[in-house]
Amino acid sequence: MAEATVIEPRLRVRGLRHQYGDHHVLEGIDLDVAPGGTLAIVGRSGSGKSTLLRCLCVLEEAQGGHVDLDGQTYLRNGKPVFEPWEIRSNSVMVFQEYNLFPNMTGLRNITLALENVRKLGRQEAKDRAHDVAKMLGIEQMLGRYPNQMSGGQAQRLALCRALVLEPAVLCLDEITAALDAETIVDVVDAIRSIRSYRENKRMVVVIVTHLMRFAVEFADRIAYLFQGQIWEELPAKSFLINCQRPETQHFVSKFRVPF
Repeated sequence: MAEATVIEPRLRVRGLRHQYGDHHVLEGIDLDVAPGGTLAIVGRSGSGKSTLLRCLCVLEEAQGGHVDLDGQTYLRNGKPVFEPWEIRSNSVMVFQEYNLFPNMTGLRNITLALENVRKLGRQEAKDRAHDVAKMLGIEQMLGRYPNQMSGGQAQRLALCRALVLEPAVLCLDEITAALDAETIVDVVDAIRSIRSYRENKRMVVVIVTHLMRFAVEFADRIAYLFQGQIWEELPAKSFLINCQRPETQHFVSKFRVPF
């Protein structure tokens, strides 16, 4: 019998710890995500979900643990091995707030990092911006300023700005949380549209979301974060019915209907 092919994780996290003073937020996080894979992080408010993403992107300083990307360590004992800006250019985060430059058009919001970080020429940056914006259904927004966009359009623009960098790791932190129900659908559809893009680029996606049905559909695996630990992690399609621990079961029992 032929041996099964073992796929090495593109992102590997071991023992990641973070605390504010005496408050331990992350208590030794271990997780793996395969190339082109998506891990959804779910859990109660205050369980450390956003802090986990911020540590992966070196926006918060961890107090311990190691993070490897493509077999190369970029966090050792919680400290960045490389310059933080180098890590952030490959581990990119999209926040609940759009964080767009209000004095720049949508196009310039996107191309600025391409020119300054990826060192692309202006025309090449514009071409890439238009390609990704078209995929996300916001190409018509590129000539507008952020205050001329709806919340959903601005959030899709923020997603576009992250994707054009072609990061190794894309972290999405509750990016639908501040939107109304109708707009959530638009943004969720935009995230769905990156599935083939993610797979082609071997991009790892780590998404924090409260939309359980969406997490089941979009992610490969779902991890339940509780008291700063990965309490349970399962294949996404079986997470709702196969979770075993009482805390996880209690959590998912409240989220069987929404997205």
